[in-house]
Amino acid sequence: MAFLEAKGIGKTYPPVGGRGAGPRSRGEDRVQALTDISFRLEEGTSLGIIGQNGSGKSTLLRVLAGLTEPTAGAVEHEGAISSLLGLTAGMNGELSGARNIRLLGQLMGQSADRIEEQMDEIVAFSGLADVLHRPVRTYSSGMLLRLGFSISIHLMEFDILLVDEVISVGDQIYRTRCLEKLQELRRGGTILVIATHNLGDVGALCDRLMLLEEGRSSFEGTTEEVIRHYWRSCERAKSRIDGFRNPLEAPQQHGADTGEIRIVQVRFLDGEGREASEFQTGAPITMETSFLATEPVRNPLFRVQLHRGDGVMVFGMNTYRAGIELGEVRGRGRVRMDIPALHLLQGDYYVSVGIWPDEYRSMVMDRAFDYHERAYVISVSSRVEQGAGVVFQDVRWDWELEESPE
Repeated sequence: MAFLEAKGIGKTYPPVGGRGAGPRSRGEDRVQALTDISFRLEEGTSLGIIGQNGSGKSTLLRVLAGLTEPTAGAVEHEGAISSLLGLTAGMNGELSGARNIRLLGQLMGQSADRIEEQMDEIVAFSGLADVLHRPVRTYSSGMLLRLGFSISIHLMEFDILLVDEVISVGDQIYRTRCLEKLQELRRGGTILVIATHNLGDVGALCDRLMLLEEGRSSFEGTTEEVIRHYWRSCERAKSRIDGFRNPLEAPQQHGADTGEIRIVQVRFLDGEGREASEFQTGAPITMETSFLATEPVRNPLFRVQLHRGDGVMVFGMNTYRAGIELGEVRGRGRVRMDIPALHLLQGDYYVSVGIWPDEYRSMVMDRAFDYHERAYVISVSSRVEQGAGVVFQDVRWDWELEESPE
């Protein structure tokens, strides 16, 4: 049975020398790229490695692939390892895309018949049919990576696959195609290790995540646990996460709303229970979401967010953070969020309402049951004595006057 295990992996690079460089003390300027990285993956499991640039993601993949030796620890595995690193290596710039498919296929040890059997699928997957007969030197870097990925994924034979950011090239159609192919491989028992900036991709593909910081594993756990940890660290570091975008990269679109539960109606009620769109600072407000579950769903999460006109989120809350578990939801129902005293000051605010499978993983994947983004507007009026800005804060003044000297 296939497995992949890292045992205390460390990687140190020697100092960069140069003509005229003076003597260095032992260890001076050495770069510690990885420190004590350990994990074990069994057949059909997947690990996402996330972190900022320079955190050690690519170095770790290169060690796992056997492209560079660790300076500490060891890698053990059962089964063939393939890495989608250096996808364009071996391509001949003067040859067409079609001829490069045949060339790389032969370098991978595949027969001519096997290559021709896969040719149509390779071309369709890459989305490069229109330029297949042009020399690849005329291709953009993204096109070359798409071609290399398609060749590798269809012609290589492997039990363990190492992937580094390759999903990020190409348009949304190509990205979806990549995700579906990798999910298919995982379901078939392939071990996946994916290093990326993109929380959405690993949220869609991985069972576990490892957060690397300066070559060390700072947090590891289930995908939901690590995303929650990372998200909360972002919330502490920033006053907002702009538009609830992926904190590592641009927003991801891994598919449309899934639709098992649908938002039927959203209403805003005043303190008397009357539907309204205008509210006074300090007054109560109820936000009511009516829904229809077309099939049983276990413990869905209801989320409400309020945004200022420039997109800054000024408030957000959901049933998970409130400690509410709805259990199994069937058919029709309503969820209400009561705010006893609205502390927003005068202005118009956009309201987003959504129903999600969980708090973090589905959010970075952009996979809600149903999500109405900034689909509603409420207006807030304030009295002059309530101050200015975005939020009302009850304050008390005190003063002491001293007699001026004569």
